[in-house]
Amino acid sequence: MTQVKLKPYSRVKLIEFNLDLLIMKRVYFIYTLFLCVLLFACSDKSSNNNPAKITSKPIQKQPKALPSEPVPPEQLAKAKELLAAKYDDIDGKAIFKRNCASCHGFKGNLKSSGAKDLTISKISMEESVAQIYFGKGLMLPYSKLLSDAEIVAVAKYAKGLRK
Repeated sequence: MTQVKLKPYSRVKLIEFNLDLLIMKRVYFIYTLFLCVLLFACSDKSSNNNPAKITSKPIQKQPKALPSEPVPPEQLAKAKELLAAKYDDIDGKAIFKRNCASCHGFKGNLKSSGAKDLTISKISMEESVAQIYFGKGLMLPYSKLLSDAEIVAVAKYAKGLRK
């Protein structure tokens, strides 16, 4: 077998090519490692996807309405005052979509961030206005963000979402 002698210039090109190949392999390895870590981190560790271990559980019905604390009388008085005033026609649906849909959903049943399901709500209109105006639980008060007329319009729209 004859050995091919490379010119010094071609040896340099061969070394550069090998370095480029080595760098590409390292980048590919780091990229693959990153994807594996990302997939592992995003996987649902709490669920067991083994079909042999899946047991059937009976489906439980959701309660119709959750018990809640009574609204304080001073808040109910303010809500009755807001409802007694006459307001122009305001689009409660647009205000609801802009301010409330992120937690309650467009249909009122999303229940994100601790929000209640408005489709099964049994509270009165006064309690609804008081909750929007003063806030309750995780819900922030909207008295400084919305006008009184807008609060009443949103409460009326939310009442229309009930089944």
